[in-house]
Amino acid sequence: MCAGDSSTKLIRFERDGLRFTAFEFGDPEAEPIILLHGFPESAQDFHPLGEALAAAGCYVLIPEVRGREPLARPKGRLAYRLDEYAADVIALLSRRGLDSAHIVGHDLGGAVAWLVASSNPSRVRTMTSISMPHPRAYLASLLSSKQAFQSWYLLLMQLPFLPELLVMWTPALVEVILSRMGLDADLARKYLRRLKSFDSAVGAINWYRGLPLGRRSDVAGPISPPASLIWGSCDAVVSKRAAELTNEWSGASYTFTCLEGGSHWLVEQRLEEVTRSIVSIVGAHPNDVGATDARN
Repeated sequence: MCAGDSSTKLIRFERDGLRFTAFEFGDPEAEPIILLHGFPESAQDFHPLGEALAAAGCYVLIPEVRGREPLARPKGRLAYRLDEYAADVIALLSRRGLDSAHIVGHDLGGAVAWLVASSNPSRVRTMTSISMPHPRAYLASLLSSKQAFQSWYLLLMQLPFLPELLVMWTPALVEVILSRMGLDADLARKYLRRLKSFDSAVGAINWYRGLPLGRRSDVAGPISPPASLIWGSCDAVVSKRAAELTNEWSGASYTFTCLEGGSHWLVEQRLEEVTRSIVSIVGAHPNDVGATDARN
């Protein structure tokens, strides 16, 4: 990889009438990485990781996922199926003239990354999930561990209006919940402030509401690109069993990194270690074939 340029640029891309924003870091001729944030994060919260990866010699794109911006906030739960998020990633690749890229996702962004890798393997150089096991491993762990108990909030998110009202009217309560999940209280407060309007809260929470509506094929299958999972041993959201079962669905080239004492929020709390892991994965699987001259 070549020396990086940590300057930030803003680009726009469109899909199905929706207009998205993505942040760009580093040299466009370097190894490309797409970073996908989760909930309740936004693309801005991944800027430190984008800057660190650019400084290490990577070209980084961080899109704001659907629902988080007014011009990319469709109506109805069906518009928030996981395959729609995966298609948005492919649209970003095409916008930047990239045949393929390294896909990295945290939390629900990790679920999107798994699906992109299974449904569009030719567009994925490597796939790295942070704090999100393979979806089939996650489902299997519901019956063989405490994962079902740890996933109680998924049911809450399916209720109409109540999650939005909790975020808007009782942010202190939601802050406590996020803190018990391991997120720093100041960061939880910062994230929740971005969801203070009803529309913004709906757009973010609909990511969860779309999960049960996906087609069976939307649940990521076996992965052929090199895959990696970075997981914290003190993750209060994802069980050890789910992390361990991921090996069964991740193909021959799979790397598991356990950060001892790490919570669910590894990007925020263990930035240097996460950066080193991603750089190592990207460096082990360079691929210049995917880039075209169409970057603009």
